[in-house]
Amino acid sequence: MKRYIPIIVFSVIFLLGAYLRLYRISDYMGFLGDEGRDALVVKRMIVDHEFTLLGPITSVGLMHLGPAYYYFMVPFLWAWNLDPVGPAIMVAFFSLATMMLIWGLAREFFSTRVAIIATFFYAISPLVIVHSHSSWNPNVLPFWSLLIIYGLLKVVVKHDYKWICVVGASLGIALQLHYVALVFIPIVVATLGLIRWKLPWKYWLGVVGSGIITYSPFILFELRHQFINSLTVWQFVTRGGDAKTFGLLYVTNKIWDLVVRLFWRLVVIENAEISILFLGLISITLIWLLFQTEKNIFYKKALKVLLTWLAIGIGVLAFYTGTIYDYYLMFAFPLPFILLGIVGSYFLKFPITKWLVILIIVLLALVIVLLLL
Repeated sequence: MKRYIPIIVFSVIFLLGAYLRLYRISDYMGFLGDEGRDALVVKRMIVDHEFTLLGPITSVGLMHLGPAYYYFMVPFLWAWNLDPVGPAIMVAFFSLATMMLIWGLAREFFSTRVAIIATFFYAISPLVIVHSHSSWNPNVLPFWSLLIIYGLLKVVVKHDYKWICVVGASLGIALQLHYVALVFIPIVVATLGLIRWKLPWKYWLGVVGSGIITYSPFILFELRHQFINSLTVWQFVTRGGDAKTFGLLYVTNKIWDLVVRLFWRLVVIENAEISILFLGLISITLIWLLFQTEKNIFYKKALKVLLTWLAIGIGVLAFYTGTIYDYYLMFAFPLPFILLGIVGSYFLKFPITKWLVILIIVLLALVIVLLLL
């Protein structure tokens, strides 16, 4: 019976997450200009068979993305008889799939306790739930981002090299959902090149080749139109900035601001000051765990991959000179919850913290019940 307890706990968390995402979704979903535009494009694909190699246009820079999101929408808009609630349900399903992936990743590379904590807090996070209600291309990015990281962990920690193709294919899809996914190019290169030293060239070719396959519709469009979007993206990324933009102090402050906001908006919620204290505790604990002698090499390698995701992702984003909205951080949405699970699991080893955690969970459960009444 004991071996079924994790399955039962996950089932309860999953059902809670499904309820928070799917209950009255038609009332909570957003449907503004972007959603209407996408629905019309996909409607033409279904009714008029006008298929496209081009995806949504970005609000900044006027650059088009790849068409992957439109093809994700097709079966759901068709199944719901062209009702926009269908694609919104698709996004909710992707969020639930992300919960499953958080559970699987945390349990495989860390522990069941880490998986329970991480999945539970992801299931009830208000910002995650809000972005799970509407059909919008960045809203499915957390799933593909986490799949990239899961594939990297399989390669780096388990030496299971067939996951190289999963990494590349997921990256090709992520780049079609939002250009913020460009941060994964240095993340993948750093993880495979530094943590997994001297990776044979055939695996690098595997990453590139599988990425090209999933990115091929957009590449085909670019070939037919003289790389018009690629040149726009390049000009946008490499446009000049002032000395302040590239100053060490400016970038350092922006990195700190983004890391605090990542935890503030997703985990702590509505209190930046508490987020700073919370982040300090997490940072000290993670550094301590990296130097713990009793931790096995696989645990430490997995933790290094997660910290590479955080450091390079936020570090690259910090050089962006425009306004950084919450959805720009979607490439890292699952990360704070996994780190919270790792730190929370560590403190659960001490008897006094067990009762404290139980109290916190009870209080959270009461808050959820009151919100749902």
